Amino acid sequence: MNKIIENFLFVDIEGQKLTKEDKVILEHPYVVGVILFSRNYSDNENGIEQITKLIKDIKSIKNKNLKIAVDHEGGDVQRFKANFTLLPKAVDIEEIHKHNKEKGLKLAYSVGKTAGYELFNIGVDINFAPSIDLRGIDNKIVKTRSFGDDKYIVTRLAREYIKGLSESGVMAVVKHFPGHGFVEHDSHFDLPIDNRELDIIEQNDLFIYKEIFKIIPSNQYAVMSAHVLYPKIDNEYPASLSTIWMNDILKGKMNFEGHIFSDDLNMLALNNFGTPVEKVKLSLEAGCDYILYCNNREAVLDILDNL
Repeated sequence: MNKIIENFLFVDIEGQKLTKEDKVILEHPYVVGVILFSRNYSDNENGIEQITKLIKDIKSIKNKNLKIAVDHEGGDVQRFKANFTLLPKAVDIEEIHKHNKEKGLKLAYSVGKTAGYELFNIGVDINFAPSIDLRGIDNKIVKTRSFGDDKYIVTRLAREYIKGLSESGVMAVVKHFPGHGFVEHDSHFDLPIDNRELDIIEQNDLFIYKEIFKIIPSNQYAVMSAHVLYPKIDNEYPASLSTIWMNDILKGKMNFEGHIFSDDLNMLALNNFGTPVEKVKLSLEAGCDYILYCNNREAVLDILDNL
C-alpha cells in the first residue's frame, strides 16, 4: 500500500463505561476515533453527566487526540435523546421550506447550530450529518432523512445545517457520496445497485456536492462514501471501495481537498468484498482517509492484528 497506515480507524465500544479491552484497542496506533451509539448513553436524568465522563475517559487514553463521532441528524437518526433537544427530521425542514423559504432556511441553520452546541458541550467532535441524498425514489434508508427531491433546495438547506454545526465547533460529514437516493435496497442489509449514467448523477446528486464545495471551506466538513454499486461507472466495486469514485472523481475531477470517511465497512452490503482486512485495504487504497468499522469487535481485532 502506498499510504502510511496509522490513525485511520473509527471503532465502537460496547457500553457506557470503558472496559479493559476497549482501552487496549483505543491505544492502538491505527485507531483515531470512536463512534458512539445509543447504547453508550444512559437515557435518564444522569445521561449528560454519564456521556460527558465517558467521552472524557476516551480522550484521556494515551493516543493521538482521539476524536468522538456520532450520528445525530435529527428525527429517527439521533443517538442521544433524553436531555437533548429532539431535532426534526430533514423531511420536516423541507416541508416548512415549501411554505416559507426563509423560515425553512433558518430552521435548517438552527437545527445544525443546536445539534452542534449540545454535542460540543459533551465533547463530541464530529457529527455524521447531514444526509444530502436526493430523494429519488421511495427509498426507506433516506426517505425522511433527505431534504427533498429538488437539488437546489437540498443544497440550500444542507448549506445552512453545515453552517450551524460548524459555528458550534462540530465538524459536519455530508453523506452518502455520490448519492443513495435512487436505489431500493438498504446497504445495511444488501448491496444497492444504481444503474444511472455518470452524466445523470453529475447533473443531480453531484451538483449538490459541487455547490457545497464552492460555498463552504473544506476544513468545515468531510464527505462520507456510499456502499452503492454504480455499474455504469465502476462495475467492480461500490463507491466506498472504488478508486474511480473516491480518487478519480471526488478528489480528482471534483477537486475535493477535505477528509473522506467510509461508511461502516461492517454493513452487509460489503459482505462479498473480502475479509475485514481486505475491505479496509480496498477502502484506503481507493482514497478514503478514515474507516468506520462498527459492531464487530472480532473484526476490529483482526484488522489491528493483521493489517
